[in-house]
Amino acid sequence: MGRVALAVVALVAALVAGQLTVGAAPAQAASSATLCLGYDGCAALGMTDHGYEEASNRSFWRMYGGHNCTNYAAFLMVRAGMKNSRPFTTSGDAWGWGHGMKKKLNGTPKVGSIAWFDGDGKDNLGHVAYVEAVLSKTEIIVSEDAWGGTFSWRVITAADGNWPTGFIHFKDAKGDGIVPDWRSSPIDTRVYTDASLTQQLDPRYIKPGSSAWVQLSYRNTGTGTWQGVQLGVPAGASSLVATDRVATQTEPSVEPGQIGTFGFSIQMPADAANGDELTTTFQPVATGIGYLKFGKTDVTLRADTRDWFVASPAPVITGLALQGQTLTATAGEWLPASARLSYRWMRNGQSIADATDAVYRLTDKDVGTVISVNVKGTASGYIPTTRTSYSTATIASIHANTIDRGVTLAKGDQLVSSNGVYRAVQTSSGKLAVVNRFTKKVTWTTGKTGAVRTKLRADGNLVSYNRAGKVVWQSRSSGKGVAEAMVTNSGKLLLVSATDRIKWNSAKH
Repeated sequence: MGRVALAVVALVAALVAGQLTVGAAPAQAASSATLCLGYDGCAALGMTDHGYEEASNRSFWRMYGGHNCTNYAAFLMVRAGMKNSRPFTTSGDAWGWGHGMKKKLNGTPKVGSIAWFDGDGKDNLGHVAYVEAVLSKTEIIVSEDAWGGTFSWRVITAADGNWPTGFIHFKDAKGDGIVPDWRSSPIDTRVYTDASLTQQLDPRYIKPGSSAWVQLSYRNTGTGTWQGVQLGVPAGASSLVATDRVATQTEPSVEPGQIGTFGFSIQMPADAANGDELTTTFQPVATGIGYLKFGKTDVTLRADTRDWFVASPAPVITGLALQGQTLTATAGEWLPASARLSYRWMRNGQSIADATDAVYRLTDKDVGTVISVNVKGTASGYIPTTRTSYSTATIASIHANTIDRGVTLAKGDQLVSSNGVYRAVQTSSGKLAVVNRFTKKVTWTTGKTGAVRTKLRADGNLVSYNRAGKVVWQSRSSGKGVAEAMVTNSGKLLLVSATDRIKWNSAKH
């Protein structure tokens, strides 16, 4: 016999003797989400084969090597510390695993358990897979190999109609498992007149027969890097998308925690009646790159026969981002010149009550937030348009230009110079420091003392205390007639008397 024939006879003999077992290919439901295919394809996406590619030519638990669900599962159990001898006496085919290990079989998925799909032992030999992660009681991620197939990872949910018959707990793993998912949370949905993103449509009016540009942004809240993620309008769904129903993320890659954006051109039908509202639903489309959990986003546009403004510049804010200071909004030149402009100041993106003038005075409520302003233009025969400024820097706090005896600076509090440039602050690192608010340069500091508060005591001594109440720094100015502390416009911390005589100067300490 030739070498090939001898190999075939040896294989048949081994099968008859029960020395080797072939696993069946998984009967996947159409809605199961395949995350990756092949050793290399899965490795590229961070989904490991646990070293099976190199070991797959060996037999584990007398299973047939190579692409085989049972050999892969047995390999992982041996790798987890079990002996390389089959722990059950029933057939090694996948259907026999659960029947032979009933004492270790239940309906609860655990990381490291074997997902078992029963068969009839004849035409259907069943299937086994390794549970990599448990997302919920009805959703798991498995890695698996398949007779006549290839290595893969996939997500299985009870709703698929392909939930495992049970889970065999040979040697469960510790921890939450690997979740190579592509998840997101929606950040923003904006509609613009075109892809230049210069003029935002809000409310989303659009002339019949004209186009607009939708930009959707999402934060990557998963563990995998997005590369080539595609968002689109499912086939058969109502769509206003002008050309391609699918858009790939704008960024080359989006790391966990970063924001990815998707852009679509939308066309309002020419026969749309004035006032008609039309909705397009966007959701992930099949990409073959991972487990997408975006949900869906609905974008509604309203047909309006009026014209767009010829010019509608974004407003500009001027003024110091400091409590008590006044900000001014400059709207720029709108065309037509008959545009009526209205203002709405925003705190962290939310409207500020009664703040509808071109100027806004910053209050203590603004400290720690950012401020922006919306300018809305209206004119007869034109679609109302709102433009938004860039946000300010974070608004700084100020008790006053000075603090009196008895006043305490707690961690995070600050004393700001009258020109708004310098501040004395009790830092989170345990220092009292004078810092230039714009350059971040420190002009004076006590050094790291572990202080959590600094108080100008009634005796005129400026004292820093740690969490236990112990004095860790002091100005030694008691009995010198100190009435208040102040930060100068040149970045000095002074202790002065009631007649403004300097009793202590940080420049000399």
